[in-house]
Amino acid sequence: MVLADREKEEMDEELRHSLKGYKIEWHTRSGAPHCSSDLERVAAGQAKNIILLDNNVEVSLRSNLSRRADGEQSAPLH
Repeated sequence: MVLADREKEEMDEELRHSLKGYKIEWHTRSGAPHCSSDLERVAAGQAKNIILLDNNVEVSLRSNLSRRADGEQSAPLH
């Protein structure tokens, strides 16, 4: 589940491109990750794992995923 303060269609397109070749199921929801009603809507309280990304990390994550999709080894994300 991806919850971000962005348009759902924009996130879907970016994930489709970035995760091409991976067997990963994802769902996106537009909303504010700091808003309790949006977190309830995506059942964040029942999530097994949660990953929080700072907006500044977004470019680095996209770069790592692109390299992996091309078969290149990349350093683990911290």
